[in-house]
Formats: sequence, C-alpha cells, structure tokens
Amino acid sequence: MLSVKNLSIAYNGVKVVHGIDFKAEKGKVTVLIGANGAGKTSIIRSIMNLIKSESDEILYDGEDIKKTKPNNMSRIGISLCPEGRQLFPDMTVLENLEMGAYARKDKAGIATDLVDILDKFPRLKDRKTQCAGTLSGGEQELLAIARALMGKPKLLILDEPSWGVAPIMVEEVMKMTRHINEEMGVTVLLVEQNANVALRYSDYAYVLDVGEIAIQGTGEALLGDRKVQEIYLGI
Repeated sequence: MLSVKNLSIAYNGVKVVHGIDFKAEKGKVTVLIGANGAGKTSIIRSIMNLIKSESDEILYDGEDIKKTKPNNMSRIGISLCPEGRQLFPDMTVLENLEMGAYARKDKAGIATDLVDILDKFPRLKDRKTQCAGTLSGGEQELLAIARALMGKPKLLILDEPSWGVAPIMVEEVMKMTRHINEEMGVTVLLVEQNANVALRYSDYAYVLDVGEIAIQGTGEALLGDRKVQEIYLGI
C-alpha cells in the first residue's frame, strides 16, 4: 500500500529524520511511535508533501507520489487526520463532515455516506447540528476521523489521535480505528506518542528514536519487548 525508502528530513540544514525505511501494508494497522521530537509528524507531513524531504522512494499502490500535490492526496485515496484535529470550530458537525468530501463529485454518494458515517459515529449523530468547537476533545477527534473518512480513503493516516483526549475516550477512538480497518477495509497508518494504546491496536509497529527506527515488529511483540517496556511503557 505505502512504501517509504531512505527518507531524510532536515530543517535549516539540521537533519531530524535519518534515512529511514518503513511500509504500511494493505489491510493492516501500522504504527509509528516515539517521544516528542522523534520525527513522527515530520514523516507524515513529508508523505503528504507538505514539507520538502529527501527520499529514494515514496510509493502508494506502486505509484510514486513524491510530486503529488497535497490537495490531490484525497483524490488518489489518502486522507490525513492531522494532529490537533484542525476542525472548522464555528461550523456544525454536519458541515465539517461535508467538507471532508470536498474532492468528490458524486452528490448522491456523498449523501449516502453522510448517513452511513453518522450511523457509525452515534456520538456525532446526536450532535450533528452542534458547532464543532463546542464538542469535547474526544468528540472532536472522532469528528476529525469521520471527516477524513468522507473522502473515501483507501489509506487513512492518523496523527496523534490521543492528543488532548480524555483516557476513557482514547480507548473509544482506538476501537473505532480498529473498526475502520477491519469492518470498512481501510488501511491505517497511525502516528502516536501513547505507545501502550497504539501497540495494543496495531498489527505492526516502528519505534522512532531521534529520527531513526530503533525497533520494529508486531504490536504484540513490542508490547513484550523489555526495552520498549522500560523506555515507552514505564514498566
């Protein structure tokens, strides 16, 4: 689905990501975990061509996307749910969802998907006429994810979905992420600082440390890895 090779990123001549390789396999939940400053968000912004980077290869479904404009990513099947959500706070839940379908032309399909998305996100259905800025942090995150799904992505990228979300809602957000993957057939690339919850809901994970991949393996294997436990899980 997504393959990245030898990716390097620098700001003002200082490298923050050092020639990493990783992939997000079709039909799986792949996780990038690491502390603040590890380079996670920079990697996502690079994939979306929001910042310049050096890479031998960024392939999506076998096609080079290094020159694809950010506003065309949705059209090729990639949706980003950004860190901090970046909703339209003075617009209603329903209006925010409609904005997620900006690149689509199938009005009948959009109307059908709106109904389907609201059914899948009952919290949002109950608040569809409420302004997004009045929702709780967890509800806003669910709205950001639902909005990204309105683009009908094959690959959904989630950047720090636990940010600013109450612990009880973090579990709901992650369960919904797994549902999206398993029931809707959407491949997920998850970037997360909360290693414990991310690994529990992942198929495969990469641990970033100062711009390099320190460890990789299945989520289950990394949960049992002593180094990961000591550094990232506080065990």
